[in-house]
Amino acid sequence: MKTLKDFIEPDSASDWYVAGTERTGQYACLVMTDLGLVAVRPLLSSVRVRVEPSDPQAAAQLAKYLTRAKGWTQPGDGGENRFSRVLSTDSEAIDAIATAIRRLGRGGKLARKGTRLWRRMVKNHLAAA
Repeated sequence: MKTLKDFIEPDSASDWYVAGTERTGQYACLVMTDLGLVAVRPLLSSVRVRVEPSDPQAAAQLAKYLTRAKGWTQPGDGGENRFSRVLSTDSEAIDAIATAIRRLGRGGKLARKGTRLWRRMVKNHLAAA
């Protein structure tokens, strides 16, 4: 079975490549829409969920749901254009990723083949930690 690491795109020229703040390129991009993208970085015992809005209007729309009160960093924090959370339980991670994907909407939606199994990949990663 595929893992989150199998969906990390190493080619910086690819549409599915997500550099991240540290420019490591260690994110598995799950979905892209007109409002932005959702990517997950597998860490030792957790995952970092990153949501990159496509523009300031998308950021404002997403900020209504991906709030600081719910633990999300905001675009502009640390000079980065992203929402981000680190989660260590599968239920929290799955809820956060599902919320982000739902709030990105369906406009221009693209998903990589196989990433529809992202819930299982997140559970397996966190169970192995």
